[in-house]
Amino acid sequence: MQLLTLLFSGLVIGSLTGLLGIGSGLFLVPVMTEFIHLSFPQAVATALCINFLQALINSFTYYKKGLLDLSAAKLLCFPMAFFSFGTAKLGQYLSSEMMRYSFIATNIFVVAMPALLSPQAKKILQRYKKQSCIFFGSIIGALSGITGIGGGGLLSFILLSTKLVNEKKAAAVANSAVATTSLFAIIGYLSHRHVDLGQTGLDIIRLDVMAPLFIAGIIGGQWGIKLNDKISMVQRKLGLALVFSVVLLKLLLF
Repeated sequence: MQLLTLLFSGLVIGSLTGLLGIGSGLFLVPVMTEFIHLSFPQAVATALCINFLQALINSFTYYKKGLLDLSAAKLLCFPMAFFSFGTAKLGQYLSSEMMRYSFIATNIFVVAMPALLSPQAKKILQRYKKQSCIFFGSIIGALSGITGIGGGGLLSFILLSTKLVNEKKAAAVANSAVATTSLFAIIGYLSHRHVDLGQTGLDIIRLDVMAPLFIAGIIGGQWGIKLNDKISMVQRKLGLALVFSVVLLKLLLF
């Protein structure tokens, strides 16, 4: 039963990652803590590994299709990598309960941000598109390192709002940024011993849970990328809105 839960969850989450560019950690962490009963540090570290591998493969697929804007990706990857590494290092001093509250607060921010952004604010984002992407990328990177979320959903929304890239390339750039952010957060986790568990990063990462989630996620991710070519800007925004609504519902029941 546990294996079926992991495979089904990986398939659904991977599809959303490939289609919308969202980071899978947003859903992976609750799945692992609520259904597999991992500790929060274990769930975060394992989610970061899955985020990295799935986003890396998705990015390569997008690159082969000519949809990866490398200049936009580089603009986001450097600040996100720096802050994700720093907050991952900070995570060793936080208890499991504090990490749990951080995860909930981060998800509320991710859900609320698109809804609270006014038309005037969007115009400012479009005027200062590069600066806006660096600013929000830094925030997303910092949140990713401590909570295990990729931040791709919010990042896709920022990319579309600033019009830094078109709607077909937003998911590609978001996936590349998620891969970079997750990698540097993993490096941060590997270099410390958690205060609650007394385990190093390699001990915290659960490979037995990671494997089925990752394999199913790859299958779902490739399906999502194929569907990405067939959806419009309006459908993409509706998809992101639906995902954020599900996240909000999950938070109320978390």
